[in-house]
Amino acid sequence: MFGAMCDLLVDWGRQVMVSVLEGPRQVLEAMSCGGGAESSGQSGSAGAAAISLTARQRRLLEGIVRRATGAQRLVRRAGIILGLGAGQSAQQVAKRFGVERQTVYKWWHRWRAQSGRLQELEAQEPRDKRLGAVLEQVFMDAYRSGKPATFTPEQIVKLVALACEHPKASGRPISRWSSKELAAEALKRGLVERISRATVSRLLKEARIKPHLSRYWLNAQPQDESAFDAQVRAVCAIYRQAPELHRQGIHVVCTDEKTGIQALEHKSPAKGVKPGWVARFEYEYQRHGTLCLMANFEVATGQIIVPSIGPTRTEQDFLAHIQRTVATDPNGQWLFVLDNLNTHQSASLVQWIA
Repeated sequence: MFGAMCDLLVDWGRQVMVSVLEGPRQVLEAMSCGGGAESSGQSGSAGAAAISLTARQRRLLEGIVRRATGAQRLVRRAGIILGLGAGQSAQQVAKRFGVERQTVYKWWHRWRAQSGRLQELEAQEPRDKRLGAVLEQVFMDAYRSGKPATFTPEQIVKLVALACEHPKASGRPISRWSSKELAAEALKRGLVERISRATVSRLLKEARIKPHLSRYWLNAQPQDESAFDAQVRAVCAIYRQAPELHRQGIHVVCTDEKTGIQALEHKSPAKGVKPGWVARFEYEYQRHGTLCLMANFEVATGQIIVPSIGPTRTEQDFLAHIQRTVATDPNGQWLFVLDNLNTHQSASLVQWIA
């Protein structure tokens, strides 16, 4: 009984190996069983579905079939054309490859439709690699439209427009939209029959709309629009001339302050990095008040020069900061671009400059 089982397993393994090698073997048999004689580089044809192949086309098709990493659909389709080119009928090719005759006729029509272009390209293209790539394109699946779109372009545009509205316009007590709120509002307005929050997020991501994010900006409200426009143009003109002025020894500097910087000290020193261990910082800290940073941005070089850090930003603090800045190049000329803060136009600063 044990011997019989062993014989059964051996037979089964042999059948598996035969089935694995059957595809390429069938194709090779198809190339040799046509019965038609070749003359002047072309194969003979027999039957209504027979086609004519040049010697170069046959060689490239055989290369597709023998390719170890070739896709099986390309191997099968190339084998069908080789079989028809060898003079076999559509019924014989269909039986050999285990497909319907409609499949054979499909690729027969595809090849006949492209035969003229292939012959022209074969005469113009001496490289087999290029011609082989074109042959593979013939056996590729045609474009399919796929599943019909769930939402029309009009619906998508309306959803994007809804995301650009303020939630208060829809009577919702929120400051910014979320995907869940947008989905609910779209259903409420009848923009779509149904939609999930995940779909809303995907559509907004494709449209590069991020209603959950916001940034601060300063809305200028000048009393005199014309005077403000002239000042803006003057500052921009100085910035554009900054590189040339710098070569002449004139420094163009933009100066401003950053207030309320917290001076914090961790109660315990940090622990360094170890294998499998990221750096650790003490959660608790001790406050040491706040500090003010005064910095100068030199437009021509893009560097911060002579920063000042102190607990206050009074008139005397700003004057001392300007004096330290000018002291770095006392023989040069300086152009400071400032805002209209009172400490930037104090009497002591005007007297020192004068």
